[in-house]
Amino acid sequence: MDKKLFLITGMMRTKANWKHPVAELKAQLPDYEIIPLENKGMGIFHYLKAPLTIKENVEFLKEQYLANKGEVNIFLGFSLGGMIATMWSQLFKDEVSGLILVTSSFGGLQPFWKRLKISILPSAIMAFISKGKTRENYMYKMIAKSEQQREKLINEWVIEQNKHPVTMMNTLRQLVSGWTFNPLRYKRAHPTLVIGSLNDQLAHYHCSEQIHKFWDTDYIRHDNCGHDVLNDDPNWAATNIKKWLDENFN
Repeated sequence: MDKKLFLITGMMRTKANWKHPVAELKAQLPDYEIIPLENKGMGIFHYLKAPLTIKENVEFLKEQYLANKGEVNIFLGFSLGGMIATMWSQLFKDEVSGLILVTSSFGGLQPFWKRLKISILPSAIMAFISKGKTRENYMYKMIAKSEQQREKLINEWVIEQNKHPVTMMNTLRQLVSGWTFNPLRYKRAHPTLVIGSLNDQLAHYHCSEQIHKFWDTDYIRHDNCGHDVLNDDPNWAATNIKKWLDENFN
């Protein structure tokens, strides 16, 4: 059977964010083709305006999906990417077989101070107005708990940002799209795994727990990782994703 795992990343990140998780996912999921998608306004599309709504994000990514779709299509969304994957599953139900939502949050389900912790606002502002290594230092203080992983990722991301710069305007537009996303009128339509992180510095781990409870999904939580669980502990993430996929799609 032709199985695909589509990866949708979060704010201010590009396909390069998946380098380490993809290596681990490929090792543990030989039956799946792992396909990172590139959001509008990011990466190779950095010269375009980022969408102001989650729906527009989905519409832009459709072409990349249609060129790669299989018989089983799993959408894994990290943070903002989780919102995009969720909207996709509602707009185009037949295109989605299952969802994996990693440290995501929904408007209307959690208050704004849980979706973005007040304590990280100084770092968020500095990441927003800075460039180069300074920006990445602030970014990874917010999303990565592992200091070893953080230093490696910062150096890789400075190179990526030099090639595909993230503009202040596109960051703002992505923020608007995520902040206004409220899918509570929808019912869960597919098998869904929610992944949370107890030590998430950016969003409160209750955000993931509440999505799980609201939609009655499967749920796992890492007790030591930061917001970007997939880069903080790729082996743990891939092992648990494999277990869930085996249980639901074999």
